[in-house]
Amino acid sequence: MDIQATWERKEGIAIAHLAGRIDSANASSFEEALEAGRNDETRILVLDFEDVTYISSAGLRVILSLAKGLRNTGVKLALCSLTPPVYDVFSVSGFDQLIAIHASAGDAILDIDDDAQSGEGALPPLELKRAVDQDIVADNMRDIAAFVIEKYEYSHDCALPAKTRAKAQETIEKALWARVEKLLRRRQRILAEMFSLAENTLNEVLGDAD
Repeated sequence: MDIQATWERKEGIAIAHLAGRIDSANASSFEEALEAGRNDETRILVLDFEDVTYISSAGLRVILSLAKGLRNTGVKLALCSLTPPVYDVFSVSGFDQLIAIHASAGDAILDIDDDAQSGEGALPPLELKRAVDQDIVADNMRDIAAFVIEKYEYSHDCALPAKTRAKAQETIEKALWARVEKLLRRRQRILAEMFSLAENTLNEVLGDAD
């Protein structure tokens, strides 16, 4: 499935509103979409990730290639409105140290136009629970807890008191969330280790070449 890019332009500012997933299967079409949306009048280019659900290293490479191409053109590049899972990838990979990331397109434009270097408007560190789709996961937690309770009642041919049921529901959901957070931390560590290993290996290769 191709990534969708809807462009908004005004007074030399081009905002690409992106939607979908960005991975190796559509990285080339993503690159083409970004190239097609630019013109000679563009002085600020903002990539809006509000509706992007996922990005792989292939997507990061496209954006890095774009940034390299813009480096000596005077066009300023910024990213904004990253969803928690997407922000996680940018942060763990260290990409957020290369290109400014902002909470909204408005913040990005103000920061670039004012040449502000204070970092205001940048996305704050994310809580782990925001690093997944809370609505979907929360629904699953409730459903799993309710199912287990109903299974118990069916197996024991009983009906738990409302107070006991509510306490059990809440306790189970908390336990499930703790498990999700543990898995998220493990994922972050693995992803960070992969980027670190890649960088160390590159340094070794370059060292051998000297």
